[in-house]
Amino acid sequence: LIEIHAAALNRADLLQRQGTYPSPKGCPPWMGLEVAGKVIQVGNAVTRWKVGDDVCALLGGGGYAEYVAVDECMVMPIPKGLSYVEAASLPEAYATCYLNLFIEGQYQPGQTLFFPAGASGLASVGIPMAKAFGAYVITSVLSAEIKEKIAHLGADVVIDSSCQDTVEVIKAEAEAGHPIDVAIDCLAGETI
Repeated sequence: LIEIHAAALNRADLLQRQGTYPSPKGCPPWMGLEVAGKVIQVGNAVTRWKVGDDVCALLGGGGYAEYVAVDECMVMPIPKGLSYVEAASLPEAYATCYLNLFIEGQYQPGQTLFFPAGASGLASVGIPMAKAFGAYVITSVLSAEIKEKIAHLGADVVIDSSCQDTVEVIKAEAEAGHPIDVAIDCLAGETI
């Protein structure tokens, strides 16, 4: 049981509020996918956490509350130096990017990452994370205006799909020595 000190707000919460993103079965129907706080009670089977631990957690919903009961596998320690507010932003985007880049994608320094939808919340975390670990990053956006807005993320190549052919740019990058090793695609469908 976590006493909640901060909860994050992300796109999924907004979609849930609009009624287009239902909570998974068995989860509370109200918003709140990411929280940070203090463990105030643990069950007999809990082995990783103790009362008093500062933690953040990823939920299926229900984080906009005073307390939340959550499976210990969905809980993470708060890194030293982070406040509850900062830590509440970690579970969804940061953990998702880390999981997909390093565990699922088995990324190795120096490889090329393709991360379409460069203006998405996930890309705003994933592009700088990948760059910090030595990736060559290719992303795509829908317009020159968006391309300018995400320049600070540091992608090596930003494809403006309003005037560039994504497939042709990716082929040219492969020929120039940057074939895609890992892709984190939030768009799927024809894009992938």
